[in-house]
Parts: sequence; C-alpha cells; structure tokens
Amino acid sequence: MRRKKKETLRRVFANNSESNDRYINNKVTNSKYHWWSFLPINLWEQFGRFMNQYFLIIATLQLWTEIAPVDPKTIWGPLSFIFLLSAIKSGLDDLNRHRVDKKANERIFHVIRDCEPRDVMSKNIRVGDIIYLKENMESPCDLVLLSSSNKDGSCYIQTANLDGETDLKTRVALKGTRVLNSQGLLSQFKGLIECKPPNPEIYLFDSRLKMETNDTDEDFLSLSVKQTIFQGVHLKNTKFIYGLSVYTGNETKLGMNKLPPESKWTKIDRQINNMTIVIFCIQFLLVLSLGALGSLWKSKEGKKKFYLYYPRDEEWYQFLIIPLRFLLLISLMIPISVKVTLDICKSLYALFINWDLKMWDYDNNIGAYANNTSISEDLGQIEYIFSDKTGTLTENIMEFKKCSIAGISYGNKHKHSSALKDPRLCKAIKNQQPEVILFFLNLALNNTIVPIKIKNKDRIAVNSSFSQEDSRYDDISVVENSKKIDIAIDYDSNDDSDDDVNVGSDEDEILLKLDHSGETKKKDKNLDSLNEHQVKNESGKQKKIIYKASSPDEEALVKAASTMGIEFVERETKTLTLIFNLHDAKSGRNKIKRQYELIKTLNFTSDRKRMSVLIKEIGTQEIYLFIKGADDEIFKRLDPQTDEALLEKTKNDVENFARKGLRTLLFGYRAVTGKELKRFLKEYKTANNEIEGRERELEKIFHKFEQNFHLLGATAIEDKLQDQVPETIRILREAGIKIWMLTGDKYSTSLQISKACNLIPHNGIVYKIEGGEQIAVEKCIKAIFQKIAVNQQNYYLFIGGKTLEIALNSLKSKLIKLCINANSVICCRTTPQQKSKVVKMIKDLKKMTLAIGDGGNDVTMIQTAHIGVGIVGKEGLQAVRASDYSISRFKFLLRLMLVHGRYSYYRTAFIVQYSFYKAIFFCVIQIIYNFWSGFSGISFFNSMSVMTYNGIFTAFPIFFYLHDKDVSEELIYLNPQLYLDSSKGRFFNKKTLFWWFVRAVYQGAITMLFLAFIFKDRDYLYAMDGSGADQALISMTGFTAVLLLQTFTLALETKHWTLYNHLIIWGFLIFYYLSSLLANSLPNFEMYYAMFRTFSDPIHWLACLLINVVAQLPVIIAKYWSSQYTPTRADLIREKEVYYRSNGLPINIAHKSKKKNLIYSKIIPSYNSSDFGNNGIFDPIRDCFGKRDFKRMNKKDPLTRLIKDNIENELLKKHNELHSITQTNSKNSSFNHLKIVETDDDYYFLSGNSQSMFSTSSTSSSFQDNEMMI
Repeated sequence: MRRKKKETLRRVFANNSESNDRYINNKVTNSKYHWWSFLPINLWEQFGRFMNQYFLIIATLQLWTEIAPVDPKTIWGPLSFIFLLSAIKSGLDDLNRHRVDKKANERIFHVIRDCEPRDVMSKNIRVGDIIYLKENMESPCDLVLLSSSNKDGSCYIQTANLDGETDLKTRVALKGTRVLNSQGLLSQFKGLIECKPPNPEIYLFDSRLKMETNDTDEDFLSLSVKQTIFQGVHLKNTKFIYGLSVYTGNETKLGMNKLPPESKWTKIDRQINNMTIVIFCIQFLLVLSLGALGSLWKSKEGKKKFYLYYPRDEEWYQFLIIPLRFLLLISLMIPISVKVTLDICKSLYALFINWDLKMWDYDNNIGAYANNTSISEDLGQIEYIFSDKTGTLTENIMEFKKCSIAGISYGNKHKHSSALKDPRLCKAIKNQQPEVILFFLNLALNNTIVPIKIKNKDRIAVNSSFSQEDSRYDDISVVENSKKIDIAIDYDSNDDSDDDVNVGSDEDEILLKLDHSGETKKKDKNLDSLNEHQVKNESGKQKKIIYKASSPDEEALVKAASTMGIEFVERETKTLTLIFNLHDAKSGRNKIKRQYELIKTLNFTSDRKRMSVLIKEIGTQEIYLFIKGADDEIFKRLDPQTDEALLEKTKNDVENFARKGLRTLLFGYRAVTGKELKRFLKEYKTANNEIEGRERELEKIFHKFEQNFHLLGATAIEDKLQDQVPETIRILREAGIKIWMLTGDKYSTSLQISKACNLIPHNGIVYKIEGGEQIAVEKCIKAIFQKIAVNQQNYYLFIGGKTLEIALNSLKSKLIKLCINANSVICCRTTPQQKSKVVKMIKDLKKMTLAIGDGGNDVTMIQTAHIGVGIVGKEGLQAVRASDYSISRFKFLLRLMLVHGRYSYYRTAFIVQYSFYKAIFFCVIQIIYNFWSGFSGISFFNSMSVMTYNGIFTAFPIFFYLHDKDVSEELIYLNPQLYLDSSKGRFFNKKTLFWWFVRAVYQGAITMLFLAFIFKDRDYLYAMDGSGADQALISMTGFTAVLLLQTFTLALETKHWTLYNHLIIWGFLIFYYLSSLLANSLPNFEMYYAMFRTFSDPIHWLACLLINVVAQLPVIIAKYWSSQYTPTRADLIREKEVYYRSNGLPINIAHKSKKKNLIYSKIIPSYNSSDFGNNGIFDPIRDCFGKRDFKRMNKKDPLTRLIKDNIENELLKKHNELHSITQTNSKNSSFNHLKIVETDDDYYFLSGNSQSMFSTSSTSSSFQDNEMMI
C-alpha cells in the first residue's frame, strides 16, 4: 500500500474539485465508537486498568471447578455488573456524540462547486467549495472570506464556540475579492490559495491568494486571520457572505483543537494504587504460606482420611491447586467495588458543587460549576494557591483617575478624586495646549473600540444584548432581536490585507490586556451611566454612543478623551471620526468634526506590550504614529534627545501612581514623513506575504519602525478589589495555605494591590530579587539569605519577569529554597509561560497546587496546577473552559476549598479505608476458618453470601455517608485551621490505614474464634428437631454477625445523623433479614430452610450479640480515650458544638439571604463591666450575660443602634488604658471579649464565653483581627 505523503503546503483551487480530491470531506466525527467496534474497544479500555486485569484473572480461575472455593457467580456477577455500568455510561456518552455529529453533518448548505450552484449536506462539502452563509448561520468548515453583503467586504462573527469570546469580531475581505458578491461572478472565479497544512493555531492564518491560477508570484495577495471564518463561528449582523473552504472535517481549527483533556489523578487515587500494590504483596505471601501449609497437611494428614478421597496418582499440576484456591478465596482483599463506588461518589461531589446556592452570584446569575468530576477531594488538600491579579482579585472595572502630561501631574489634589475634574487640566484643554490635545488625541485614536450611535428607542434592545447570559458557558450566543444592535470589537480598520497588520496577535489579547481580567457588569446597573455618551447630529437631535471593547482599559481611556472634549464617534473601514467639543478660533465653532485615515494598526500582544496606530489627518495630510504601552517598553523607544527633566518627572509620576495601586500606561507620538511611510509599507508587504515566519519578520519591521517617540505623558487607571478579597485571603492563610500572586503588572502596582488585599501586611518585610544577569541575581539571592538569617522574621518576596526567567533557568534550587520559606511570593511582569513554570516548580516538590485566573493568559497556569479554577470575567471563557472548576467571584474559593474540598476529602478517606477494611475483615474470617478445614482453601460462607456482601449489603449504605460532616460548615469558617486536617492528610495516611487494618484483623479473628467456641461442642443439638449444628447454620450465623458488625461500624463512624442515614443504615439490616427469609423459601436454592433454622435458634442471636460486643468494645474504648486524652481539633470543636446546640445557643447566627451569605462581625476587647462605672447603656448586655452567652437585638429598635455605637466607642477608647487592668482582672471579668455581629435584621452581642466555642485555644486568630467572616 502506498504511504500517504506528508502535507507541507496546501494548495486550494476554487471551482476545481478534481485538483482538491486528495483532501478529506467535511464529515465531522467526535464519537469514539461504531456499532461494530463498541464492544471490543470498550472492553479493551476497561481491561487496560491493572485492577480490572487482576479481577479478570481471578474470574477466569473461578471457572476451574477444581480450585474454585465458591460458585463462579460470586466474582462474575459483580465484575459483569461493574463492567456493564461503565460500558453503559461510555455508550450513552458516545451515543450523544453520535447524535450531535449526525445533526451537524446533515445540515444543508448552498455551495458553488465546479462553477455550478447546488445544495449539499455539510458532510459532503469539499475543500475548494464556495460556501454561502446567511446571518446567524454557523460556519460548517474553515473559510476564507471572499465577499459579504457590505460594500467594504466586512462582516461580524461570534467566536464563542472557538475561543470562548462572546463579543463580536470583524472580518474583512480582500479588496480584490469583495466585488465577487453574486453567484454569477463567483462561478467564474478561478483563484488559488496557498496555506499551511491543517494546524490548531486559531489566531494565525499566514497564507496568500492568487486571483487567477496563471498569475505570477508577484500577484499574490496576503491573507491573514482577518479574512477567515472558522468552523463553529456564527455570522452576525451581516445579511450574507461567500467564503472559500480551505480546511474541512476534523482538519479544521476547531477539530484540531478537540484534544482529550489531560487526565488528572487525585492524591488519594495515587495512595489507593500504592495501597493496592502493598495488599497484593501481602496477598501473594499469604497464598504461598497457606498453600504450603495446605500441601503439607494434605501429604501428612489428608491422605490418611479415607473420606476425603484423595487419588493415589495425581496430575502434575496438583501442587498448584491449593495455592490457587487460596488466591481465589482471599481475592476480595482488594475490593472489586471500590472503583465504581468512588466514581459515583465523585460525581455526587461535583453535583453538590453545582447545586450550591451559597456560591451563586445573584448579580450575574452565575453559579459554581465542576468541569472535572473526579478530583473534588484534592480541593481539600491544597497547600499553595497561585492567583492572577486583574479580574481575579480585582473587579476589572476601570476608572480614569490621574494623568501626567508634559511633566505636569493632574488629579493629585485632595479636592479632585479624578484628573478629569482638575481645573488645571480643564484650563489646559480650553486653551488647547498642543501637548494636552495630542495626549487626548492619542487616547481617542489608539484603540480597537467601535462606537455605535443609537436612538433612545433602540436602547432596550441594546441592553438585552449586553446582559445575555448562559448558565453553562457552552452555547453562548447573542440574543436575537430585530431591533438589537450588536456591537463589534477588535475591528481592524484596514481596507484589505495589504493594509492589515498581522503580528499573530491573539483575538483574546486585544489592546493593552497586559494582565486584565474581571467580571461582567452587574445587571442592575444602568447602561446609561456605564458606557453611553451623548452627541448631536446635524439636525441637533441627541443620539447615544456606546463604546464596546474587550479591554476595560480602552473603554476608560476613550471615555476620558470624550469627557475632555475629544469624542470618538465613528469607525468606518479606513476612517476614524472625532468630534472636538472645543472652541475653534478660526471658524468660531465649538464643535469641529475631524476625520483621520487609519493606515496601519500595530496590534498589542503579550510579548510586545504596546500598541501603535499610523494615522493620516484628512485635510492637513499630516501623518503621525501614536504609541501606548507598558512603561518599560515605551521609555526605551523614546527620542534620545528627550528632555531629561521631563523624563525624570514622568518617571516619578508613574512611580507615584503605581504606589497608589493604579495601573499605568505611557503615551508617545512622532511625525512620519512620506518617504519613511513608503519604505515601511514596502517592507511590510514583503514580510506579510511570507507563509513561514511571517510573525517574526513583521515584528522585526515593527521594532525598527517604533522608535524615536516624543513623550506625551502617562495615565493612571484604578481597578478596585473584589468584595471580601482581604477577608478571604486571611482565612485561607489561617487554613495553612500559602498564596502567591502571578501578574503581568509592574512592581509598584503589584505591591500596593498585595497590601490592599492582605497578601502582604503593611509592616511586612519585603525582599525584591533583582538582576539582569545570572551573577547579579545570584548575588541578590545570597544577600537576601543573609538578611533573613539576621532578622529571623517572616518575609515576603517580589521578583520580576526577566529576573524570574534567569532564576528558573540557572538558579532554580536557590530560588526554591528562598520562595518556599516566604509567606507570600509576588511575581510581576510575568508571561503566561513563566506563570506555568512557577506553578510546575512548586508542583514538582510534591506540593498540592491550585491556580486561579480569568483570562486567556492564565490558561497554561490553570492547566499545570493540580486544580485549576477559572473565574467568569470580562476576558471571555478561555480560563473557565480550561479549568476544573469555575466560579464567578474570588470569595467563593473559600467555600469551594474549606467546605466542599474538606468534606469531599473527609468522606472519600473514610469510604476508601472502610472498603478495604470490610474486605480484609471478610478474608480474615475465611483464612482462620481454614485452620479447621485442613488448609484446603474452602470458603466458610456460601456463594450467595460472598456475592452479596460487597455487592449489596455493605455497598449501598456507604453512599449515604456522603452526607456526613465531622463539624458543621459554620465552624469551619470560624476555625479555618480545621482545613489542616485534610491538607496534611490526617484522615488518610499510614497511621489511619494501620488502625483500620488492625481493626479488620481483630474483628475478623474475634468473629471466627467465637463462632468456633460457641459451636465447638459436638453434642450441640438444634432445639427444634434435635439435629446437630451443620456448616450452613454456623455460616449464616457468622454472616449475620458480620453484617450486624458492619452496620454498627457505619453507625459508630457517622458524625452527622440525618433521616436518610437512619433509613438506609438500619433499613438495609431489615432488608437483609427479609431477603434471607425469601431466599430460604426457594427449594432449589442453597440456602433453603437454613435461615428458618438459624433465626429460630436462640444461640444464633446470642452469638451475634456476643461477637458484636466483644468486637466493638475495644474500638469504643479507643475512641473514647482518643477524644478525652488526645483529642483532635475537630473533636474539641464538635464537642462544643454539641453542647451549644443542646442548650439552644446559636451556632450559625449569620442571617441567610439570597444576596448576602457572608456576614461581617467585629471582635472587640472587653473588660470587667465595673471598669465603665454605672453607665446604663450596658445594662441590657450586663443583664443577659451570665444567664446566656448571647443577646439579640432588632435593628428596628431605636435603642439598638445607640447601644451598639456606645459599646464600640467606649470599649475601643478604653482599650489601651485598661490593657494592664485586663491582664490582672480578666479572671473576674463578667466577659473578656465581646463579639458584635450584624445581620440583615438584627445585631447579636456574644460574650467571651460563647466566643470560646469558635476556637480551640484562647490565642485564636479570631481575637487578633478586627473583622471576622462567618
């Protein structure tokens, strides 16, 4: 068979299907199986797991009747059931994929093929077909846009299915093809496209087009991603387009990106694997030992027993019989049901997260969602959190606050919160100072925003399009409305590809997204105040302008320019229109309309950290290059002749802005001559025609062109912290979790935000790792180590992106040693790859990591960590889709980890250990029984008992342990140190495993030995008919005792009882008795009449009672000893919780409401009430303390506010002067601390006694902070 040649360059011929036959059709296949391949492939996948292979070998050996101790059904039944469940799940999932594929493949599209129009199914579309798409249709394959219903060849698309971006983007056809907007013209089109082979790069399409196949190479037109409409993209606000198909089927960009996600194993999964290996080794040793004993007994004793009928001449394999029989007998030591049990439990954990209304964002109608259903318990074991800054810790709602223009700083006066209200700036604008006008002209022109004019009657429709949501983020679409105006972003205003700069910039990394992220605007905010500006048209009627941008920075800057009188009102294909609301001395008019030709846009990328626009003013023909970006990029591109004083003043202003936590950008400009422009365009055209290395060549040209700028000034934008971020970080810290911030922002801004959000205390010791070379960085690290050795205090680290890269590559071990001991590490000016490397550095130390972010630049970090959390923000859904869990606010991370994570780990730890315990317990009975049966490998229990023990009677009650809680949710918040129990693995470790192993061996031995002791008397007679005790009676007595013991074990281990627990635990015991009696009634059943005899014998009930008492008594004593003399933190808190609940005292005093689930309270140091004399204001509080530990007072009571305010003021005023008195008299105080908790309707006053229940020690951090979150 001829091997297919690897494709290096794809050549697509329009209207020539014969030349394109070598390419695949457009049939989309996302399914894994066919009807004929499902069974073999699914079985192959299931038997690819070691545990399944092990049980298959055991089940196969069971078919050998000579060695099978029980009926083969005991293993084949449960094994088949488990395989059937997995197969059904896989089959149903794949069936849904088949249905989706069928629906997609059978859609009808109008195409032009071989110069003839026709209707074809989507699966029959071929490369080279010209596709006709109407508004709202989804593209069936990857197309190159040829023409559209718009004269300029533009169209609007929504790429949510491709990259998660819900905003609209524009695509523009080449000037040469946009005239081909009819079937007649397109039928005659014989063009050729040369592009790369199929690849997953959704932001790159470096290719070229010939209008005729016989054209020369010089006639090639450059194509970029701006001329593409990829599969899955929806056409919006455009009547129709025509596009030439270049990639089809699973070779499209969407198809190439559909890779299976990396499977993540939890820490417990890895521990289970290790435990399975250890148990298998123990099992192997037991098989050898017991097999040797059995062979020895057979040779010395067994052959003397004539009734055993051992043959004289044995087969050669007889020496294997007894060891193999023991292998089958104790194969249950590795429980067959543990995997399917865990799979079901993990799915339920994910549902608990999805259903949790306490993590529901009522403002945006978004809840938490588990994208990965198999790793919830790892949420309870996190040791390090890596967080993005903008949009994760902050709101990503930008407000223009300050600016520096020509060395003058505006907005610093205390009277003016914003530079836009500074009288000096207003005066400069009024006087039309050149530097100020150029500064705001840069703000108005240097962006990708599209302004849209709307009438008042259209505003409702616009509002609806802005507020549309989707609960699961997968099928996001713009709300359809005939009067709706969809607003495009990322509009590149170039006429054709020759004027279209493509630096490989990501669509999601639009202008100045240096590290932005955030949350969608709240629904209840009025759109008028958010992004609308009023302008008047020629008739004097007012219209509204809405600015739409993916970057909140852009919107803030353009609004600032508009506020100062330079208003951006219209963007056409190549023309930008501004309204100058300034007095013009020449014309005498106050409003001047000016238009600018947009020659080039040099887009922002995370590597460039800057954006430039090449502008020609229509009228004067003056050409300018405006630039803006990060200060470290702009300063090095300034004219060498820049005034030193201006440079120094601007640097100081930028530094001052950053110290206040503001985001800074620098702005500059330079004039461009016609000769210089011509040379640039020529070099650009040459580079832009390259297929390989186009991005690299273009960046070289841009770098050379973006030089010698005149400094205009700097802006400072405020991005506020999200609600409850400092409190959340504080509680996470108390839970023993270290939090690192990885951001692309500069050092000063990162430092201020770190202090504002509680990452670094205001008096914290901060060390900064600096250096541009390895020697300098190494020297800096060494100096920090020396300072740490002297100070011996907690410290915090800062490191920049360039320094970080050096340290990661050359000084990794020293960097790890320095960072691992720091309280927090802040990495600023980092790239996405650097974020990922930092996470991997800690992950490689076997530390459990969690990464949280909201933007596309956080995806690699999120995917690298053990747990990835995405925040639904303003930068699309890329982070959410790449994450394991998604939330809408940073504060919800607290509940996700401390409640869901801890409970999931606590429950899984018990379920796993209990599953192995009950399996080992059962096998111990079987092993000890063989000491009385000549080590023959025979089973003590009948086949039905063996099969139902793990499969039914002890399996289903476990699932209701998923409701168990060792402590209540409220007390976890108040005692975050409880999280250490899970993060340090205290519920599941070698010590706990050993305890469960000893428990299983002891109880198994007690069960069998007591049975042997009770029924050992040969003269024992059954009371009803005088018959002796046979094996069936003893076996069923033993099995009943075993199930009773397992039931009481579950009851003993349950900490939180509910109605469901009672019904299931005790209900399954009743179910056992009823089912046993039913089986007892079937004549052809091996248990026929055995249970009647067993249950009617008082010895049976006495034996069950005695076995359970003796087996459980040491366990109860050990638990009592542990809780009284070596109690855990959870034991102490649970004991106090039980006491308070039993006395009717409040545990959760937080008032539940739909929008406010967390209530703030103040811990105030208090003293003996006599210290305040006879102030009557304290009487209501003094009266209640001593009788009860709390007092509730309704807010509506006029006296309540007075009491609350007076208590706060008096206590805080006397705090310092009475501090020494407190130390001596605290024992006699009526209360030592007073806690005031505010809810929606009431105030709660709690004394120090009631407060003690919330802490395990008197030095709890609860008293050390002014605020506490419940």
